[in-house]
Amino acid sequence: MPSSARDPLHRLVSFDARPRYWRPLVAVEGSLVAALAAVTVAVAALDHNTAVEPLYDILLRAVLFYAPPVLGAICAVLDGGLLQAIALGTVPALVWALAIVVGDAVQAVLSIPAAIPDSPLWAIAGTALVIGVVSALAGFAVGRAGLLVWGRRGSGGEAA
Repeated sequence: MPSSARDPLHRLVSFDARPRYWRPLVAVEGSLVAALAAVTVAVAALDHNTAVEPLYDILLRAVLFYAPPVLGAICAVLDGGLLQAIALGTVPALVWALAIVVGDAVQAVLSIPAAIPDSPLWAIAGTALVIGVVSALAGFAVGRAGLLVWGRRGSGGEAA
C-alpha cells in the first residue's frame, strides 16, 4: 500500500513534493535575495552611504519579512512540500548575514573605519532566520488551508 494511502496527513501536507512552477518561484526569491545581498555589501562597504541606504531599508524589509509568508503560501498553493517552504524562509536570512560579512571584509580591504554594531551579527541573523521560517510556515499553512477550503467548496458545489 502506498504511503499516501496509509497516511492522510501526507496527502494533505507533503514534506518533499516539488511545487509546480518551482523554477520561477526560486527565480523570484533568488533575484530578491541577490538584490538584497548586493545592496547589503554596498551599504556595509561604503559605511552606510546615504544614497544606497533607503533602497537597503526597503529591500531588507521586503526580503526578510514580507517575502517568506507570501512565498510559503504560493509554495503550498502550487502543491509544494513543507521542506521547500522552510527553505524559502531560511535562505534570505542566511544570505543576508553572509553579505554583511562580505561587506565588512570589503570595508576592511578599502581601509574604511568600521562602525561598531549595537548587536552581534549572529543575534540579528538568528532572529531574522526564526522570523523567516515561522512566517514561511504560517504562509504555507494559510495556503494549504486555502486549498482545502477551495476543494471543499468545489466539491460541495457539484453535489448541490
